[in-house]
Amino acid sequence: MQWIEKLAREDAVRLSFVQVDIEGTRSKAVPNRFQHVDLHIELDGPTQDEAERFVDGFRARCPLYATLASATEVRFEVVARERQPA
Repeated sequence: MQWIEKLAREDAVRLSFVQVDIEGTRSKAVPNRFQHVDLHIELDGPTQDEAERFVDGFRARCPLYATLASATEVRFEVVARERQPA
């Protein structure tokens, strides 16, 4: 998720933690293909809006994502654990 880290740095947003869980579901009809891929992305630091914007930036810029998305449905769940005021 280097793109997310890069986008956070560009926007000067503190990003102290990124965790990504990926799960793929294979098609029964065509077992060598994925029916869909789910990404659960959790970020510590940005607001929910910032986190979603960073994921949108990842989707727009990452060539590996573009390759995967052209082959199957990719679904995202984005969770931001917002920074607490000092």
